[in-house]
Amino acid sequence: MAEIISLQDRITQDREKADELFRQRKIQAVGQILQCTHCGLKCEKCGTHLDGDNMPADQEPDLRVPYRFCVGCRDEYVDYIQRLQGGGDLRCYWHDKRWLAAWSKWIDYRGALDHYMKSKPFKRLLAELRASPE
Repeated sequence: MAEIISLQDRITQDREKADELFRQRKIQAVGQILQCTHCGLKCEKCGTHLDGDNMPADQEPDLRVPYRFCVGCRDEYVDYIQRLQGGGDLRCYWHDKRWLAAWSKWIDYRGALDHYMKSKPFKRLLAELRASPE
């Protein structure tokens, strides 16, 4: 009985531990959005690491392409847009309805992520993490 554990101290320790675990979940949530989906070193669609071999040669942003793509995905995206407008490379027979649907769904997914990152809850989460001590 020489060592009596304070119940209040134990409650405080448990609360601090739970708060730290929740803070880690917040950091993980932000990390997944910012690091995984907006990484400047990889193609936004396929995830290929962007280097000299698979980056578009002209280095100037193509205003028709609002995403950071490797050469292959950029060419596919341009063909996707052209097909929506009634054109496109007809030799690419594999660019069929299912291919168009896959691109459409990917663009919807990216739009949903961008919309989420502009939402009040996500902005609040970022503000809380900026304000909280390390």
